[in-house]
Amino acid sequence: MYQQAALENYRRLQLETATPHELVERLYVAAIRSCRAAAKALEEDNKDQAHEAIHRAQDILTELMAALDFNAGGEVASHLHQLYRYMYGRLVTAQVGSDPAAAKEVADLLSPIAEAWAEIRPGNKPVG
Repeated sequence: MYQQAALENYRRLQLETATPHELVERLYVAAIRSCRAAAKALEEDNKDQAHEAIHRAQDILTELMAALDFNAGGEVASHLHQLYRYMYGRLVTAQVGSDPAAAKEVADLLSPIAEAWAEIRPGNKPVG
C-alpha cells in the first residue's frame, strides 16, 4: 500500500515539474502505448481492454489537438491537426470494426512524430 502511494506521488511530482515539451512527449509515448495495447486486445478479442486503450488514445489525440497553437505553428500546426483528426478516425474504425490494423497504423503514424519531438527537446535529455 505504501509503495503504491509513493509511486503515485512520484508520478504526480514528475508531471507537476515537467516542461510543456516534456508533457507533449509523454502524451506521444502514452498514445503509442495505448494504440499498441488496443491492437493487441483486438487481436485477442478482448473488447473491454480494447475499448479502454482506444478511448485513452483518443483522449490523448484530443489533448494534442487542443494544444496546437495555430498562430505560432502556422502550416505545421494545421497539418498536425489534420493528421490527428485522421488518426482519431482510424481509432474509431479500430473500435467499431474490431480492426487491430487501424490501431497499429495510428501507433506507426505517431512514432516518427514522437521521435522528431524528442530530438528537438531543449537540452535533448531523455524524458522519464
